[in-house]
Amino acid sequence: AIQSGWAFSNAQIYGYSISPEQGLAVGVTSEQVRRALGADGDGDAWTAEVRGYVRLGGSHSVLAARVGAGGATGDASVRRRFYLGGSAPSGPLVDFGSGALSMLRGLEEKGMSGPRTGVLSVEYRRPVWEIERGWGTVPFYFRRMHAAAFVDAGQTWSGRFDVAGAFVSLGVEASV
Repeated sequence: AIQSGWAFSNAQIYGYSISPEQGLAVGVTSEQVRRALGADGDGDAWTAEVRGYVRLGGSHSVLAARVGAGGATGDASVRRRFYLGGSAPSGPLVDFGSGALSMLRGLEEKGMSGPRTGVLSVEYRRPVWEIERGWGTVPFYFRRMHAAAFVDAGQTWSGRFDVAGAFVSLGVEASV
C-alpha cells in the first residue's frame, strides 16, 4: 500500500491542563492498495478529522468538539472497514487502522462497522480536584480528578447515508 498522512495542530496544553485548552488540530490520511504493488486487490481509503478546543467557564475548563469522516472503496478483499464504538480516547490524528475514528461512547467496542463512517463529539471538560497525592514510596499516585459532559454521534454505512441510522449518546464521566 501507499500511505500518506498530514497533521496540523496549534492546540495549547498547559501545566495544569486536563486536555488541550485552545486551538485546532486537523488530520488527513490516504491509502492506496494496488495489485501492482503485490496486494490481493485494489482499494482506496481516506480519513479526515478536525478537533477544536475553546476555554470556557473557569480555570482549565474546555469545550472540545471533534468531527471526523472516513471512506473506503475497492475490492472487498482489501477494502477497509471502519469500526465505531467504545470509550477509549481519540487516538492520533494520523491513523491508518480500522479504528482510526472509533470513539463512540455508549456503544460497545466495534459495535458498528462499514466502509464509510462519520463521527461527531462535543464535550465540556472541567477540573474538579487537584489531588497531587501519593502514599510514601508506593508507586501509586493521584494527580487530579476531572468531569465531562458529552454528546457523541456516529454512523457507519455502505449504501446511502441515512441520519436516522446514527447512534447518539449523551453522558457524563468522571476521571481520576
